[in-house]
Amino acid sequence: MKNDTLLVVAGLLGVAAYIMADEPASADEGTTVSNGFGINNPLNIRYLASNAFRGQIGNHGGYGQYDTLNNGVRAAGLELTSYINRGLTTVTQIVSTWAPSSENDTASYISDVSSRMGVAATEPLAWPQDEVPLIQAMAYHENGYNNMSDDFVAGAIAS
Repeated sequence: MKNDTLLVVAGLLGVAAYIMADEPASADEGTTVSNGFGINNPLNIRYLASNAFRGQIGNHGGYGQYDTLNNGVRAAGLELTSYINRGLTTVTQIVSTWAPSSENDTASYISDVSSRMGVAATEPLAWPQDEVPLIQAMAYHENGYNNMSDDFVAGAIAS
């Protein structure tokens, strides 16, 4: 009888562990970890089947999952630099490409990012000086919070 009871309790604990594993992890003081931070991809870069950035370890609902937050931020920096190299130099141009209006409220995204950066949406960004502030602002908009320090972001970009 004891063994049967233990098996039932173990089974119930296993179900609870399974259910809890599907819950988002918790951040500071009850903040729910967003999808982006939960998969080490704070700017929600799409999954790349070929030519993936370093550290991409999976496809999470169409977004790349990265092995470390450092690699996810590094990938964002590389992608944004490619935008700059293609001539997309303003918050409006970058965000309109990053988060097209067919899938997002692009106007709100542009307004939020430019406000957080303290620049006009149509003002050309200084690159690479504005790279960290842009990543910080976009990460905040994508996730609703951002706990990354500027030093962490700068280090990830440089790695």
